Amino acid sequence: MKHLIAVAYPDEEWAEGVITALQGMQRTPPTDLDDAVYFTRDSSGQIALYEQECGFIECAGIWWELVRMMVESLAGGVATLHTLLSEMGFDASFVNRLTAMLRPNWSTIVVFVRHTTGDKLLPDLSKFGGIVLQTPIYDQIETNIFRATAQAAAQIT
Repeated sequence: MKHLIAVAYPDEEWAEGVITALQGMQRTPPTDLDDAVYFTRDSSGQIALYEQECGFIECAGIWWELVRMMVESLAGGVATLHTLLSEMGFDASFVNRLTAMLRPNWSTIVVFVRHTTGDKLLPDLSKFGGIVLQTPIYDQIETNIFRATAQAAAQIT
């Protein structure tokens, strides 16, 4: 089953170090990380996305589309991200906790895991501390992301 895992850290550098470690773990079975990004929120409330080069981040496909939609929704603030994830079908408790983790001067890693359970990745992530959340990504969520992507593409053309 696919999972979305989010981990919040009290500064940007911490998340960056974890991303670097995750890159090394990606090549080691059973961990199979397809995508990982992190967000930071500065003291004025501005949110920035940090992504790795293609090869670590899959630059096409459903997960990249979800990241793109998340970034676009964050332009409207954390409440807009909350609405987006709720409409996609993510668990309400997970959405509430995730958006609460986007604290000023903190960073939050978002990892999309496809070929292993989050339980296999959580011990590795726990080594780095932080606040850890995970939720399964059900088929209906994927369908909702595909539909939203298709609707956005239709509006452009």
